[in-house]
Amino acid sequence: MAGKMDVRRLPFYYGWVVFAVTFLIYAFMYGLRYSIGVFFTPIQQEFGWTTATTASAVTIFFWVYALAAPIVGGLAARIGVRKTVFLGGLLLGGGGALVSQVQELWQLYLFWGVVAAFGSAALYVIPTMVLSRFFLRKRGRAVGWASVGVSVGQA
Repeated sequence: MAGKMDVRRLPFYYGWVVFAVTFLIYAFMYGLRYSIGVFFTPIQQEFGWTTATTASAVTIFFWVYALAAPIVGGLAARIGVRKTVFLGGLLLGGGGALVSQVQELWQLYLFWGVVAAFGSAALYVIPTMVLSRFFLRKRGRAVGWASVGVSVGQA
């Protein structure tokens, strides 16, 4: 019959796939996000920066992260969830990688404080939103258990 599509049924609820992917995104994102502290002492020793100036990159990160959340939500509505999460991964990973090439303090602020923070916002806000759509009952439990990925990433 024209116009009919074959719908393939999975042997399990697809929400569990979304749950697993969300868990993994949280684990990788928070693992990278909080790894910056490991590099503070070597960065300070390499460039002679004070703790205050180096730690300011984290302050900038969290301000940008907070301000980027509504922007990321609008971006997801405009270009789609998958593209937004992909872009977030590129920004967080790219920002983290660019930190290894830093020569000036402003570069640390830009690459970690802005680029990586924007990516981090996309990788938290969007998966949480998508996961909550798949679990109408026990939504809090699903999001809560997926958030265990945050702790796994920090371990």
